Amino acid sequence: MDSYGGDIINKILVKINDDTICFSKYYREISQENLNNTNVIDTKNLKFTEDYIKENLELMSTFLNLILLKFKIDKALIKNNDIAEVVLQLINSLKLIKYVYFSEDKDLSYSVSFLLLQNNNLEFVECYNLPEIMLKRFSNDIIHTRCLLSEPSAFFKYNNIKTYSDIYNKKTILISKLFDSKDIEDLVYFFETNRNLKYVEFKPYNSINLKTISKLINKNNNRKINIIIYEEDDTEQDILNDISFFDKLNKQFNVEIKIKYSKSYKEKNLFKEFNLSFFKLILVTCSVFSLVFFIVYSYNKNKNNKGIEKNLDAINNIVYDGEDLNDAVDEETKVEQQQEQQQEQQQEEKPIYVSSYYKNYSKIYDDLLQLNNDTIGWLTVNNTSINYPVVQYTDNDYYLNHAFDNSKNNIGWLFADYRNDMENISKNTIIYGHSSVSGGLMFSTLKNILQPNWYNNSKNLTISFSIKNEDIKWQVFSIYSIETTTDYITTDFYSDDSFLKFIDLIKSRSIKDFNVEVTSDDKILTLSTCYKDNNHRVVLHAKKL
Repeated sequence: MDSYGGDIINKILVKINDDTICFSKYYREISQENLNNTNVIDTKNLKFTEDYIKENLELMSTFLNLILLKFKIDKALIKNNDIAEVVLQLINSLKLIKYVYFSEDKDLSYSVSFLLLQNNNLEFVECYNLPEIMLKRFSNDIIHTRCLLSEPSAFFKYNNIKTYSDIYNKKTILISKLFDSKDIEDLVYFFETNRNLKYVEFKPYNSINLKTISKLINKNNNRKINIIIYEEDDTEQDILNDISFFDKLNKQFNVEIKIKYSKSYKEKNLFKEFNLSFFKLILVTCSVFSLVFFIVYSYNKNKNNKGIEKNLDAINNIVYDGEDLNDAVDEETKVEQQQEQQQEQQQEEKPIYVSSYYKNYSKIYDDLLQLNNDTIGWLTVNNTSINYPVVQYTDNDYYLNHAFDNSKNNIGWLFADYRNDMENISKNTIIYGHSSVSGGLMFSTLKNILQPNWYNNSKNLTISFSIKNEDIKWQVFSIYSIETTTDYITTDFYSDDSFLKFIDLIKSRSIKDFNVEVTSDDKILTLSTCYKDNNHRVVLHAKKL
């Protein structure tokens, strides 16, 4: 806000920070002749009066859209709520903006909320709070509020419901205690408000709670919600006594009740549920099915392996044709590679593919592009069989079941996350690949990194992921296995602080402290694959050297 001749003038500062366009008040005296001057310093630091934005909205939109496109910006930060209305009028005409953040801890007004509601391009909005009646009008889980609920009930606490947006967006709730009056009050509000609930879990089972929840579901939802009851030792008899009660609730309250029996219950009651003849029928059916499945699986496995071998032969031809260019590899390094390869071949079903190519990627990059124009780099991890070109597609599904030559193949190929920018390397470059394959192919040997003899060998802790015209080394700083989660596959970050919090999170999971400092200026590489089953992942993080 500026004053001149008794008038109050609002002026807005527009700055570009990485992938975010920031809007804030500009506090500085303005001379009379410069009241409407946009005062452009450069395309990353602009100043406009509110009147100028309102009167030139179309011009401003065209100008800023070009800037957003140039700097690949999809986030907007509004630092002051009292300029939000003018700024959102402008943002609503910027099609590239998908994420909007309000940093001030103040409620948004109705007018600002309406402007957000009118923008069909938004995927995520974070704010302190907004009017409850407006929050209900947004679809899916776009709105995320920071304002904490006052005096939440025990039900809210053990379900980690802290804000109003949590109430609207919660998909699964747990019922674990007998409800008191405060719980009932919050439950009524929750079911009147929530739009995304899919599952209600009972641990332990309680018939009074079940009836209360069933009534609330029936009263406030038009769709069926799954109720899952977990059988435990002290509730087994109660559940058995209430089976007919479950059927009644299913019909009366339009709910779907499922029982998850404990392992001990299944072991005790397995043979009670089947008579001998039916058991024999099941046994024969399973045997036939298993035989058919084994034949089909063996055929497909052999077909997929041959397809991958064909791809590797084609890649080898390019690599070996360029061996005379590989003068950077000294004799000692070649001897070490041969020794490591011999050791690994004894452990794997299939000879491991190792090439001398790793230091001369840019010299044969164009030849690889002739085989597959999705090629973006080459990845090598010491003391594993990982030594492949890496591809990138427009989604993260295609190379799950396609080989390097684009043929259909369930072994797939190593691919970078489609969100990663390979021209200006993202803060977090992520590479995926299948692990449940034989012969040491793709990421099947990435699990080696969890072994002490791997991560305690300093030679293994520098890996190579090179891109066109740049041979890049990466220093390992975190290794772990974890139940399936998506919190480590963020590619870009809203701020330096959010990036450093992310680094702290993934470092805290590591099975060893590698004493590697990662700063806000660093960029990192993430390797991720399935581990043991589809519910776990093995992950490696390394920083760019």
